[in-house]
Amino acid sequence: MNFRRDEEPDEGGIPLTSVLDIVFQLLLFFTVTYSFQQEEKLMNVKLPQSSQKDTLKTGPEQIIINIAQDGTVIMHNKKRSIEELRESLTTFCRTYSAPPVAIIRADADVKYRFTVDVLDACAASGIRTISFATVKPTD
Repeated sequence: MNFRRDEEPDEGGIPLTSVLDIVFQLLLFFTVTYSFQQEEKLMNVKLPQSSQKDTLKTGPEQIIINIAQDGTVIMHNKKRSIEELRESLTTFCRTYSAPPVAIIRADADVKYRFTVDVLDACAASGIRTISFATVKPTD
């Protein structure tokens, strides 16, 4: 009795369909994230001036929080109360495994207490790395 088969053994390999699907999903995610960050930077907030030349690189684990002159907090093009901001930031922190970074774009004439409220919301949600957006002084 001959129990051998004449078929070639399967050599395995990586299923390319799954890999291409994952790559497409990542590409879509980063494209959408980038466009949100660009919209946040275009908001009408007059940033304070700073002579520092450090630039901050943006990434998916960063969130931009705008504070208008009247104290209105805007995140993802939506006005939010401090409680709504805290809930959104907590959800954001749970989404990413790496600690997120908050970029605060406060108007140059905003009252200090509004900035402190946003800082408290960041701390309560677990965000420990915070950066303030500024512009270079004009000569």
